[in-house]
Amino acid sequence: MMSRSFILLQLIGWLLFGAINFFSRALLQGGSWAEFISTSVLVLVGLFVSSVLRRFYHLSKVLSLPPPMLTLTAFGASIIAGICITLLVFIIFEPFAEALYNTPTLFTLMQFVSNIINLSLVMLIWSALYFAIKRYHRFEQIKAEKQQLDDTLKQVSLEALINQLNPHFMFNTINNIRALILEDANRARDMLSHLADMYRYTLNSNNNHLVTLADELTMIEDYLALMDIQLEGRLQTEFDIQRDTREAFIPRMMLQLLVENAIKYGIANKKQGGQLCLVAKRQEHSLFLQVRNSGKIQKSAQDSTGMGLNNIQQRLALLYADNATITMTEQDEQVVVNILLPWSTSDDTRCNS
Repeated sequence: MMSRSFILLQLIGWLLFGAINFFSRALLQGGSWAEFISTSVLVLVGLFVSSVLRRFYHLSKVLSLPPPMLTLTAFGASIIAGICITLLVFIIFEPFAEALYNTPTLFTLMQFVSNIINLSLVMLIWSALYFAIKRYHRFEQIKAEKQQLDDTLKQVSLEALINQLNPHFMFNTINNIRALILEDANRARDMLSHLADMYRYTLNSNNNHLVTLADELTMIEDYLALMDIQLEGRLQTEFDIQRDTREAFIPRMMLQLLVENAIKYGIANKKQGGQLCLVAKRQEHSLFLQVRNSGKIQKSAQDSTGMGLNNIQQRLALLYADNATITMTEQDEQVVVNILLPWSTSDDTRCNS
């Protein structure tokens, strides 16, 4: 479907071309109704052929081709378009050549070839302008998506920081570390290190949209070490991480947010505690991640967990378009979140390009 901006630019461009063509002929040969009619038909045929050419460019995705192939395609398509415009004008006007121009034929062979060359150049210029406008629109779209991704990442980081800085969490963590100082000074120092590393990761100012799974797991291990003290041994953890997946890139803070939700709305509410399981496996060209925790999907927690999942879904859409999925289900007294991402060992995404 054609956009309004394309239709407007089409009309302006071809009307301008028609005006220049008509007045230049009028200065050289004198204006006439025949010239006006032929120029009007040329403009209409140009509008039609260029719209077909745009459709061809869109369906063949020429902008994704390497520059040499893009240039060759544009040259070839412009020549074909020039031939089509010339033929259509000839077919329309040839029966009326003698009535309009007092000549037995509309074009001589030389004029026919000359018109093809001229109109091919016009279509080549049209193609260059079309590509330039499309590139500009794509650049603006990427810039807008990157800004949206930056805003989303800041929101996620802020939510994580708020969860970690809330008075209840801070009071319990510091109080537990204080108690440990007398019982086990070495472990107390370790807990302080975990706390410092966790905040350093959360407050990272680099705004990296993607991090390695290994980095995200390090942050999660720091968080779980603190939560294990707070839950007084009621937290059981299990990691099933394939070795090669540690170098894969994932959205920053994604797993951390899911782990926090699993503990806050699942395990922490159970007197006997529960188990948290993290799974990471490679499936051909995809990375499969799973966060599984004891508990059920509670209605009172659905709003908060739903917001977290919506946030993650939004980030996945910005980073991977339709190539990533996240689902949350309840299976055998457990809440299971499954994530499928495109496999990547580089932090280069469409929003970072």
